[in-house]
Amino acid sequence: MPKTAFASLLSLFLAVVVRASEQQVLRTGPAALSFNEFATLKHPLYPAHAVRVKKTKHCDGEVNTYSGYVDNEAKHLWFEFFESRTEPAKDDVVFWTNGGPGCSSAVGLYMEHGPCLILDESGPKRNPYSWNEKANVLYIHQPVN
Repeated sequence: MPKTAFASLLSLFLAVVVRASEQQVLRTGPAALSFNEFATLKHPLYPAHAVRVKKTKHCDGEVNTYSGYVDNEAKHLWFEFFESRTEPAKDDVVFWTNGGPGCSSAVGLYMEHGPCLILDESGPKRNPYSWNEKANVLYIHQPVN
């Protein structure tokens, strides 16, 4: 990821933490997220940046799953989040990105340690050894766009 994109993403997350009182808060919680539409979270000091997120049924039907984009003007960074199959409220969060530049985290997600594996043309299969057995896992896909 170019340094400017990383710096922009870092600035967005820091701004959210530092200026929480001015942040748009999703007051109804994750349960209010839709499968059909993205909820957009923005910060008034950073109008060119946003996080779009929605529920998905992707890959692991046993747990809450979310996907979306971190938007930086016309650039978009895709992410997927899988709750732990064990105790999501207590389990750690793992942040996964494959090496790069230009290597999507889909490699780890679908071929190594994700909740489902795609091994042949028959489609995805449940992975009983997935990291989300004992952790909440956030996959960040790269490069941007």
